[in-house]
Amino acid sequence: MIRILSTKKLTTPQKTPLLAAGYKVEDYDAITTVPLEFKFDDKADYHIFTSQNAVEAYVKNTPSAVGDNMSPRAESRGVYCVGDKTKFLLQQNGFNVLKSAENAAELAEFLVKNHKNDSFLFFCGKRRMPTLREVFDENNMELHEVEVYDTVLQGKSFPQSFDAILFFSPSGVESYCRENDLHNTFAYCIGPTTAHAVRLYTNHICIAEEPTVEATVKAVLDNPPALTE
Repeated sequence: MIRILSTKKLTTPQKTPLLAAGYKVEDYDAITTVPLEFKFDDKADYHIFTSQNAVEAYVKNTPSAVGDNMSPRAESRGVYCVGDKTKFLLQQNGFNVLKSAENAAELAEFLVKNHKNDSFLFFCGKRRMPTLREVFDENNMELHEVEVYDTVLQGKSFPQSFDAILFFSPSGVESYCRENDLHNTFAYCIGPTTAHAVRLYTNHICIAEEPTVEATVKAVLDNPPALTE
């Protein structure tokens, strides 16, 4: 029986297709997030969010957009983000989402082409990837980063081996690999940034077609570990 480990707790609908395919599935949260207190000078032309965690932390620490107590997110200021789920969460909380990209590199490319002379506030985590910062610096664009949450690694050692492991962030990769070996294990990654982190440990990688948990599960079903190169 093929043994699969998910480094993120799966919901029943997410796990069911794997169980139905005959796989033995274990899951746990390799990371947790902690909201941070933050302040910022909101003079930028646009806001950027690249994760749901950042949106949740921002909403938790700023006034409600409901009723008379209006916050910056309820204004007409445009917001750019990464991921459809991040977009949906932003819209639920009153943000004006102008565009959602599949990853930070795609978003950065768009902003360079269309907003070279504008300024941005990037609400992010302490363990963020440098993708946006590097592109903005290379193009002399104004980017102010506001750390709104921290990522805590949840170390766990597994005595048994797995045929495949599902990864959903570079931090999740780091957390798992601190106490476990990825050698000869197939890694299914939610996106190219996570895959880049995995390549430090193995070349047996399959990247989901879309950056969602469901697409990552589908990648396992479409490309079983024994067939993945």
